[in-house]
Amino acid sequence: MVVASVSAIFIRDFNLPNLWGYTPIHLLIPVTLLSLFFAFRALAQRNLAKHRRTMQTLYLSACIVAGAFTLLPSRYLGQLIWHEWLAWY
Repeated sequence: MVVASVSAIFIRDFNLPNLWGYTPIHLLIPVTLLSLFFAFRALAQRNLAKHRRTMQTLYLSACIVAGAFTLLPSRYLGQLIWHEWLAWY
């Protein structure tokens, strides 16, 4: 998750509404990094329940929120699914 978050900083899209190439999905970068910080801090404090809860929330959020952004009709995967495969224009 750290590698994915840091590498996402270098991915830019100037076609969508953006600020210096950063789109709203880039707001997930600090959220992810902060969640990882709190999860590993809980692990260092031997609070396994809090660590597990934080990691599960991060995983589900990453799948659902990032997946929803990925499937927007203006994004590459969204165009592939909605326009090419399902022929919804």
